[in-house]
Amino acid sequence: MKKFNVVKTYPTRIEAEIGRGKLESNGITAMIQADDAGGQEGYLLNATGFVKLVVLKKDYSVAMKLLS
Repeated sequence: MKKFNVVKTYPTRIEAEIGRGKLESNGITAMIQADDAGGQEGYLLNATGFVKLVVLKKDYSVAMKLLS
């Protein structure tokens, strides 16, 4: 069973970090999933897709409202 839901996808890590900051400033723990070597190899996102912002299932609906 999945514990996390993708709440939003972003084209860059920087944009995802801004979204994560907004969620965390409102008490929601969020994580970024990206295949870019921890931000060191950003060009890899061109091949692998977008950066995912994920939250715990229990926080999903509130996170969606905050990011809309």
